[in-house]
Amino acid sequence: MIADAFAKGVEGIDYDFALEAMLKDAEVDPGADHEKHGRGGLHEYLKYGYLPYGIDRAGTRTIEYAYDDYCIALVAKGLGRMDIYDRYLKRSQNWKNLWRADYEWDDVKGYIMPKDADGRWLDSVPWGKSKVYHPLIPYTPITKVAPWYLPWWSTFFYEALSAEYSLSIPHDVPGLIEACGGAETFRKRLDMFFDRKRYNVGNEPSFLTPCLYHWIGRPDLTSDRVRKIISENYNDKPDGLPGNDDSGAMSSWLAFHMMGLYPNAGQSYYLLHAPLIPEWTMQLANGKSLHGIVKGKGTHFEKVTLNGKLLNDARLEHADLMKGGELVFFVSNKSIKEGNNLFPTEKQTVSAKETTSFSVGNYSKATPTLKTAISFTLNKQFRTWPLTYAWQGDTLLVTCKEATYRIPRAIVENGNMFCWEMPSADGAIYDAKGTFAFISYKAFRELEQNGVTIYDGITWRLVDKPDVTLHVMADIDRTEMWIKCDDHLPLVLEMRHNPLGIDWTIDE
Repeated sequence: MIADAFAKGVEGIDYDFALEAMLKDAEVDPGADHEKHGRGGLHEYLKYGYLPYGIDRAGTRTIEYAYDDYCIALVAKGLGRMDIYDRYLKRSQNWKNLWRADYEWDDVKGYIMPKDADGRWLDSVPWGKSKVYHPLIPYTPITKVAPWYLPWWSTFFYEALSAEYSLSIPHDVPGLIEACGGAETFRKRLDMFFDRKRYNVGNEPSFLTPCLYHWIGRPDLTSDRVRKIISENYNDKPDGLPGNDDSGAMSSWLAFHMMGLYPNAGQSYYLLHAPLIPEWTMQLANGKSLHGIVKGKGTHFEKVTLNGKLLNDARLEHADLMKGGELVFFVSNKSIKEGNNLFPTEKQTVSAKETTSFSVGNYSKATPTLKTAISFTLNKQFRTWPLTYAWQGDTLLVTCKEATYRIPRAIVENGNMFCWEMPSADGAIYDAKGTFAFISYKAFRELEQNGVTIYDGITWRLVDKPDVTLHVMADIDRTEMWIKCDDHLPLVLEMRHNPLGIDWTIDE
């Protein structure tokens, strides 16, 4: 809840104090009652990086604690607490400690499975906790392990099974796709998961699963799955909700999807698909409103625009939502098999430094070719080389000297680090995971609006704003940058006092 409020810019919260509360929950043993206070099984989680089988809800807790750790990392990063960020981002990968990559079941390979304290995978587990009999039963991804005398909250998974929880990694979907064997294999896995009735609409662990098609560039398939789930499981009769509403969980899931936008809790965006109602208006807390409307005939999701601008990743940032306006969803009668060429179909590049969610830039831009020169100071050696920027589809091609950097639009829009591969090797081609001599549009907006951003894991603060140039300085080492964004890119016109020994100036 704290991370979601922070990611969406909710005011009136002391986030430094909130972070301390989050850290206490993550680091202080809850004491005598592990059911009512703090993180139950915390000692084992910190010791092993997972909860061993035999501790109540060991599977559920491991997966959800990893997500909690990601949320702590997110807030810590935004507050400039990079020591905490690095530690908890690493801990957010603990879900992989229960990922059994070689386990194959139901034509699918790789599941979250039980492991004991010695690190051994368990193919069979005790049936209950009887002190007299100790029967073992095979454990599979659909095993419940709950005899009559064992409370359902004492099982390995709570309110879901391994088949479901193995797809419930909301903070690291790219990592999940990779663990499953890539985008094509992941698409087949999702299709089989739904077609073989493994999906459980009645409990929260599967809430995001229909939207996972977004991460392989197929929000149209998300749209089709959501429509089918709603038509088969919701109605306007007294039993119209498919499960316990849980303080509004079931009904809010329905409301969001009826409007064609769904949040990934703790993160800053909404995933978009074809609404099930033709028109709606959302009254926003700032007095503005967002109007949604469906255009076209049919149910196949084609594209979506915000105030006339194409959202080429079927995602809407909360900050853009709060500006209000008109969100137009375009649909057609195209069949599922025909697919949708608008959205990216390849696995998105993810920074090696950070697990992230679906990260493709919002607006389709046609940036003109930019030709200039860059003068480097490389460990006190001076070099001046030609520098060009040109778009080729959704890839920005940067040429410096005779080296080429291929930078996806996702990184141009939302990147959080520089590419430090130097152009000294003629003919080199780099698939860059960061920006080259510029910062992302997102980072530039944060500097303009908030006076601070995190880039390369470093907090940069606005010093002054001469003309249209932003002068910023790094908290940690006093490195300075002068950044200008005109019709091209947020170019770093000058980098000075860089401890890496790499300074530069760009001809305007």
